[in-house]
Amino acid sequence: MTDRPEPHPSPDGQRIDLQQQDELRYWTQTLAVSEQRLKQVVEHVGPAVQAVRNALGR
Repeated sequence: MTDRPEPHPSPDGQRIDLQQQDELRYWTQTLAVSEQRLKQVVEHVGPAVQAVRNALGR
C-alpha cells in the first residue's frame, strides 16, 4: 500500500494543468506518454484534453 493518493485530473477534467504534479502524473499515465511529450503536445495544441488526445492519436 502506498501513502500517495492516486493521481487525478483537474476538477473539470477538460484541461491539463502542467503546473500540478498530480495532474501531470495522471495524464502521462492515462495517455501513456512521457512528461516531456505531454508538455510538447500541450504547448502545440493547448491544454484541452480532447485536443491533446487527438494530437496523440488516442
